[in-house]
Amino acid sequence: MGLPPTQLLTMLSKLIQFIREAGSASEASHDRDGFLSNHAETHAIGMGLSLGFAAGALNQLSLVGVVVSLAVYGRAGETNLDAKIVEDVRQEPHYALGALVVGVLLGVATRFLL
Repeated sequence: MGLPPTQLLTMLSKLIQFIREAGSASEASHDRDGFLSNHAETHAIGMGLSLGFAAGALNQLSLVGVVVSLAVYGRAGETNLDAKIVEDVRQEPHYALGALVVGVLLGVATRFLL
């Protein structure tokens, strides 16, 4: 017992549209605005989650400083890093910092559960 093929196609179509919008250069290129509506937001969340998880799981909280420094201090001045993801974290610091907290919590939970 599953979903009818038309519902599956509709869901797949919406998922593909969401992924395309999340990878777009700006929110002006489509109608949807908000959470994960451009690539800067997805990159900032990815950076925060991944480094947060690593910091929590490995008990290396110094990794937290990487995201915090890019999100907070990276906006005030230039960095020597020329990576696009650094600019995305600077552009969307609230996404990076929020994901960092979630990542650390998931990492710590994983460390204690395993």
